[in-house]
Amino acid sequence: AWDSFTTVMQYLKNSKKKKVVNQSQMKKMKVDKKTRVSKHVVDDVVNPIYQTVSTWVAASEKSRAQLNNICGRLVSIGAPVVLLQLITMVFLSTGGITESLDMVEYFAGEQAVTRAWAQAGYRSCPFEIKLNSMADILSTPGFCMALLMALMTKNFGFAMIATVCSTWVFVNRSTSRRTVWSPLGDERVKSVALANVMVSRMSLILWVLEAKRCLWLYEQPQTSLLFQHPRMQQFVESCVVFKIHCWMGS
Repeated sequence: AWDSFTTVMQYLKNSKKKKVVNQSQMKKMKVDKKTRVSKHVVDDVVNPIYQTVSTWVAASEKSRAQLNNICGRLVSIGAPVVLLQLITMVFLSTGGITESLDMVEYFAGEQAVTRAWAQAGYRSCPFEIKLNSMADILSTPGFCMALLMALMTKNFGFAMIATVCSTWVFVNRSTSRRTVWSPLGDERVKSVALANVMVSRMSLILWVLEAKRCLWLYEQPQTSLLFQHPRMQQFVESCVVFKIHCWMGS
């Protein structure tokens, strides 16, 4: 992609120079309507395109530096190759990412944590399908949004995650068929299959947060088997993770 940008720039440069030479030669010739039309094309079409491409490439150079930085950290903590590919596509499509968020809350629900951080003067952002129909991590746009929010979080920021736990807890075992030895359960059940995809994608988000040295908190009930998911296990084994138990009171 970077070589393509350079090629386009060089082509437009050459086209512009060629037009200028032709115009200087035509000063000795009779200026007709066709010549005026050509000058109009150069001034109103070619020049603006050249300036736009120049700005695009400058932004892309900054994006490449950000991309190298985050990918280097991800490689050092053993992130999957597919995550590096996804992040590369996000950077190429956005032209660079501004790290402007202090805190993100995934599956925010009533956004209690988001509001608390906002009241304390921090820039916080919720990811909740009830607030925005696009915030569906099971959809392609929703997953891209979730990934982008993680990339926009500042280094040493904070993330709160509360993935849907309904198929992972003890009371659902007769339906999900999940066990410690078979955490993915019966994927013929739609809710179970979707929950597996949800956790797999959130595991990728965790790798991004870890690469940015963020503090993150993943809330789950005590009987949840979510952390037995293969991709979650891969993440836990590659990073330092602490498990804390607390009682939830009214």
